[in-house]
Amino acid sequence: MRVTIKLDAFDHADSDAFAVLWLDRETQRWSREGHEALDLPTWGILRELPQGLAICDATRGRTLMMLQALAFEACAPQDVQEARGPAEYFPTEGNAADTGHWHVQCVEREPIQAEHDSFCTFDDISGEIAGA
Repeated sequence: MRVTIKLDAFDHADSDAFAVLWLDRETQRWSREGHEALDLPTWGILRELPQGLAICDATRGRTLMMLQALAFEACAPQDVQEARGPAEYFPTEGNAADTGHWHVQCVEREPIQAEHDSFCTFDDISGEIAGA
């Protein structure tokens, strides 16, 4: 299952700031499909936590954003497209979160093979992690 979400309405960001992310349940990864004024890498890893989904960077696993109250199980119903909730954006380590919102735009329940898979494998980045 892949969920497309839009992030916007952050307190301290430019009023036009947004990001569109694909969240892939099977790979536990996310990719950035569009953005303006939110500094997110092109992809990373997902962590399912009791409070929601953590959007993390690919190499160190640092939480970049917390999507409060969002769970893949909650995306199973057909009417989930209107789901929304609070998002916390952590642009830099150690600083307070910037609060905004997430909105589900689309849920693709069937397995999807991307035309151009932009995710590298963890073997591809293992040297980067070891050198960090």
